[in-house]
Amino acid sequence: MKTTKLTFLAVLMCLFTISFTLPSCESKTERAAENVEDEKEDVQEAQRDAQGNVAEEQAELDSARVDLAEAWMKEREDMRMELQEERVKLDTKINDLETDMKAAKADAKEDYRKAIADLREERREMDAKTERLQNSTKANWEETKADVRQTADRVEAKLKKAGKDVKDYFKGDN
Repeated sequence: MKTTKLTFLAVLMCLFTISFTLPSCESKTERAAENVEDEKEDVQEAQRDAQGNVAEEQAELDSARVDLAEAWMKEREDMRMELQEERVKLDTKINDLETDMKAAKADAKEDYRKAIADLREERREMDAKTERLQNSTKANWEETKADVRQTADRVEAKLKKAGKDVKDYFKGDN
């Protein structure tokens, strides 16, 4: 009987231990599962935030690209307008020289013809530069801009010289 009591007591102790251990295991498992679920939600939230940040950065990048393209096109258009103004000045000066040539003495007419021919050649080159400007790309823009600027400066200098006495027009040319 003493053995039965001891066995009974041992079984009771085991049951008692199991009854406390089992819920404890379940709650550890449940807590671990909850932690995993919480971590999963945190990761998903971080992914959503990151996607939002990437989308915002992409939108800013796209906006900057558009701004850059618009600035480049505006600069190109401004330069085209400047060339057009120079062309008008050239045409006006050519017309003035042609008018002056009609009233000039015979020995000066050859100087007028040379000056007019030179300015017409500059106008043809300016027209070619204007076309090059229109066909320029972002890749060749800096080179095109420098070339066009050089032509515009040269034309402006020739227009200033043409404003003086036509005899002095070709002085200093190489």
